[in-house]
Amino acid sequence: MKQILALAAVLGLAAAAVAAPSEGSEPKGRTRLGRRSMLKEDVGLSDDQVSQLERLHRETARALVRKQADLRIARMELRDLLAAATVDDKAVDAKVKQLGALHEATVRARVEGRIAVRKVLTAEQYQRLDELSREHRRARRPGRQGERRRDRRSRPDASVDEGDDDAGAVR
Repeated sequence: MKQILALAAVLGLAAAAVAAPSEGSEPKGRTRLGRRSMLKEDVGLSDDQVSQLERLHRETARALVRKQADLRIARMELRDLLAAATVDDKAVDAKVKQLGALHEATVRARVEGRIAVRKVLTAEQYQRLDELSREHRRARRPGRQGERRRDRRSRPDASVDEGDDDAGAVR
């Protein structure tokens, strides 16, 4: 999950570099357009790179949404199999294998997205974008989120589809 969010942040920040602020808008950094312009300047992206990154962001986001939906459905189906009056071991095993394959496909899509971004950017641009992405994630991270997640998982009523995995839904 964290890795998917990291990819989404990198691609989101890259795609955010697509527009300049309009005249008369709020000061730079206060609007979405201002942040895009600042990112474009900070990373040093060309208009062609901005277009490519925007396209990659859309494609990757669509693919990840589909894969995450498939994973969520498979986890629901596993939960149903486990809640049945009699548990079908073979069906549970098959569902677990399906979940593994879906998880692998999600991770593969995330990695392919990162590789595609690296191919669009120079090494220096990628490093700067990565730094900005890390700063952005730190700034958005609430104080003790990790502890809250652990608390949620330790609840007696926590279900199979909850938890901190790489394949969960983007929140």
